[in-house]
Amino acid sequence: MNPDMEAVFRQRATRLADRRAPSAARKSPEVLVCHAGRERYALELDDLTEVLPFSGCAPIPGAPAGLLGVINLRAELRPVMDLGGLLGASKSSRELSGYIVLVRSCQAGLRVDQVGQILSLPGPVQRTGLPAGYVKAFLPDGLMLLDPAKLLSSFLHKEIQA
Repeated sequence: MNPDMEAVFRQRATRLADRRAPSAARKSPEVLVCHAGRERYALELDDLTEVLPFSGCAPIPGAPAGLLGVINLRAELRPVMDLGGLLGASKSSRELSGYIVLVRSCQAGLRVDQVGQILSLPGPVQRTGLPAGYVKAFLPDGLMLLDPAKLLSSFLHKEIQA
């Protein structure tokens, strides 16, 4: 390659990299607002893969109360837990309605009654050091920002110990 062209490409690459860096640092997290029973929670979109309508799942005999069953998603079995039941909040209705929010890290689903809007938070989430490890922060309007991976792993760890 021509040395002059190589220098031009390097300059262009440097300018593009400099432009992207500040915008990535300023990116504010986006959250999905979910309803479980009478409670509202927020989940960061980066923690999720997709949202599916809930039309039931195959029950597992002897499964713990929070585990509703499994679904077949593109030829893979995925466990589905009830968000309200896991949090000890008002239990979600067990009707064949609602949604499954799939969690990226553990490929499991959380059943919620409703999904609401997507909110863009004003800045980075401040970790609060709350005693419940699955709560990342408290947001305006009384929303709790949950860490779904920690919530599901604490549930599974507790059930394995029992």
